[in-house]
Amino acid sequence: MRNAPPKLLIALDCNTTIACKVFIDTLNLDVGYKIGSSLLASTTSTTLDALLRSIRSSGKTIFWDSKYFDIPSQVSSTIHAIKDRADMISVHILGGRQMLTEAVTAAKEHGTKIVGITRLTSNNALFTAFLDASLAYQCGIKHLVCPIEDVKKIKSYTPAVITISPGVRPAWYNSNDDHISFSSPSDAAEAGCDYVVVGRPILNSKWGYRNATKMVLEELSAPVAQLGRGTTFKQ
Repeated sequence: MRNAPPKLLIALDCNTTIACKVFIDTLNLDVGYKIGSSLLASTTSTTLDALLRSIRSSGKTIFWDSKYFDIPSQVSSTIHAIKDRADMISVHILGGRQMLTEAVTAAKEHGTKIVGITRLTSNNALFTAFLDASLAYQCGIKHLVCPIEDVKKIKSYTPAVITISPGVRPAWYNSNDDHISFSSPSDAAEAGCDYVVVGRPILNSKWGYRNATKMVLEELSAPVAQLGRGTTFKQ
């Protein structure tokens, strides 16, 4: 029996919070949003807070993806500063056991989940990714970022883990950009991903981002027999 389809997180890789707000209001679909380092660095705390409040008020998931990697006290302080403005906050598992444990402790105070980065999709260090996933789980981290190709193996070791997979590239988007590890939405569904992250294929689509988002959602939720192997869309 196939699990529920992966949930879609759209990477808000826009230049301004105003552009993000226009995007979100125009899209008006059942998706969550990933806030990355570029947006966090290019906006003020006031405008960012307004954007986050708007997203939260609509019941959408916010993934704060800054991939923190610092001494334990700095990471813990940063998570306390974010408070409850996000549902999930990412940290690099390579930060070590103490950093991970203190991050989890800080997040619990604000009802936030810590997401451990196993490996970037621009990196093919597969062996260390599984060791990192095991360490994160031992430290109380139940959410992991990992490429789609790693999902089944990670879940075989830690079935309760929730996976978030970037590097999703539909067949109609003809570039893998800077991803070494990339897969289609149908691959993500078959692998049992819990969340997928899609940015440029939607933001840069010639059909418009609402139509592109609908196509990704349809492929994620299609029955197994129909999973988008033969799509003829071309970008």
